[in-house]
Amino acid sequence: MLSFGPVTYMDVQKTGCTFISDVLKKTLDLEPLVDVKHARFERSKNADDFVVISRRDPYSQWVSLYNYGCMNLGWIYMRLNDLGLSEKFYTKDKEGLNLFVSELLHSENSHLLGEGYQQTRHLDVGFQSFRYLAMSMAKPSSSYQYFKNHEDLIQNYKNLSIVDYVIRTSHLNSDLSLFLTEVIPQYVRKDVSIEEVMAESSLGNESTNFVSVDDLAPSTRALIEIKEELLLTLGSND
Repeated sequence: MLSFGPVTYMDVQKTGCTFISDVLKKTLDLEPLVDVKHARFERSKNADDFVVISRRDPYSQWVSLYNYGCMNLGWIYMRLNDLGLSEKFYTKDKEGLNLFVSELLHSENSHLLGEGYQQTRHLDVGFQSFRYLAMSMAKPSSSYQYFKNHEDLIQNYKNLSIVDYVIRTSHLNSDLSLFLTEVIPQYVRKDVSIEEVMAESSLGNESTNFVSVDDLAPSTRALIEIKEELLLTLGSND
């Protein structure tokens, strides 16, 4: 979470968040009050809070997460390595990718991933949808209980969402530019060029592409469609 007071960015993992955070810090005429990577919104949202979040399609998000782990990087890699599972999953090929995604999408394996994922077992959501959900609601740990099941979540999620604007990873530059120039121009510095800042900013922790979305097996894709329905529904008009 990167909060400047009136504007708060919720930095969901593997959505271009390092790039977005860097651009916001360089272009906004506001000082960061909170800068804690991937922290959640643990208070009630006020009327003057404007919340922006980044969202990615779950297919490429899963692949990016896997590629990152194949470089021995990331929280999920470290957790699976501590559990003695890194060699099983991170084989740097499509077989490893499909095993990684298919096994970690099953609710009975939610304890392997941590981050409070087990709190949403009754919702039967995929890990990428969980990460988005956890960062798009106020006080998420106590908010999951408001949804009875998966169907209730899909139908009523927006009633509890605190999100005012979404930056889509598939439209990263254009969505971010629009956000700065048309949504919150009053907070943007007059002495900087947004285009130049974006051109110079780093994408952050870029992964080596050991595998791609094309390596997802049909059965894995089908499982993603079921488990990551929240993200796919939210992105249906992207």
